[in-house]
Amino acid sequence: MEYSGRFFFGSLLISLGAAFILNNVYIVDSVFWTFVGILLTMNGIFFGIRAFLKKGKNDVSGELFVLFLGITTLLFVFSILTFNSILLFASIFISAGLSLIISGTFYKYSSRSIIWGVILIAVAIILFLPSAVGVSEEFYRIIRDYGIGVMLVVIGIVIFFSGRRRKEHEKLQ
Repeated sequence: MEYSGRFFFGSLLISLGAAFILNNVYIVDSVFWTFVGILLTMNGIFFGIRAFLKKGKNDVSGELFVLFLGITTLLFVFSILTFNSILLFASIFISAGLSLIISGTFYKYSSRSIIWGVILIAVAIILFLPSAVGVSEEFYRIIRDYGIGVMLVVIGIVIFFSGRRRKEHEKLQ
């Protein structure tokens, strides 16, 4: 069996055992979500480090997304974040955005990944977080009115400069 397969099944058993132990000592209420959170976090860390250590530049946005989802799930399980559907969707958008930004910046440079990551995080902030965190209506109106315009200008600047650098790179080859 391949090493990653052994790690996956080993982490499956470790996660299940840890979830049962945490449930039996009354630290958590849900065995299933604790199991899912620990499993996602362990596999995100392992496969992210493994992709990082491979030679060459790899896209690790999927591994980072799994890691961030696992961490978010554990934050809900341990009641650090109060679970509601708005915060759940915001955390999914933010996890995807962060994974794209980190992967596109540090692992395999991709301006497209960075742009999509910024867009996903901006969407989460503009649409979901104000109602989840309880931001005042006036502050939310200002962000909604001006935030979208600022976001579009920043994205346009990034697209402009990334296309310019690509053309310069093609001329050198």
